[in-house]
Amino acid sequence: MAVPLVVLGASGHARVVIDAARRSSAFELLGVVDPDIPAGTTLNGLRSLGGEECLPEIAARVDGLAAIIAIGDNAVRARVEDKVLGLVPRIRFAAVIHPASVIAEDVTIADGSFIAAGVTINCGARVGRHAVINTNASVDHDTSIGDFAFVGPNAALAGGVSVGRMTLIGIGASVIQGIRIGDRAIIGAGAAVVDDIGGDCLAVGVPARVVKSRVDLPPAPGR
Repeated sequence: MAVPLVVLGASGHARVVIDAARRSSAFELLGVVDPDIPAGTTLNGLRSLGGEECLPEIAARVDGLAAIIAIGDNAVRARVEDKVLGLVPRIRFAAVIHPASVIAEDVTIADGSFIAAGVTINCGARVGRHAVINTNASVDHDTSIGDFAFVGPNAALAGGVSVGRMTLIGIGASVIQGIRIGDRAIIGAGAAVVDDIGGDCLAVGVPARVVKSRVDLPPAPGR
């Protein structure tokens, strides 16, 4: 039986998530929830239901309601989760997996995560809560992706890599086997990570080098 699903967010990333959920037989799409989109308008054919404050009413009348936070920014995803759980403590967060991805049988994908088209995730890997593995990314055996992390399109993570909570791996970046990347790190587009990278920093280049402390980076954008 299809799971009733609301999509939280209305950005370009949300449109990608909607497309993946629609292609899957696992969900019945109910609508989009975003405070910046007037109720009744549409996004990719889905009706806007209003802001997060509409969720308690929907949960009261829809058995088994699930949600996915379809927002690309890691910090914003975390803030939205906190707000939603405050409104509907028992809501379920669903993982949306595009049917054109390739995922080994023993991979663990936690609640709320999104796996895009063309992704490959190999044996023993773990994807944390509300993580995003974007288009054509490769996650090899026994790699761990932390909660609220984001792996960009065409990024390649070799075996045994550890990616911290709320870390961003940029588009086309590569990480050799066994590397550990700390929480809230940013790995720039096209970087090649050949040594461990700590948390709360920006690393860029080939090979990747830390160039900036996270405290110096601009604040996270909105949705």
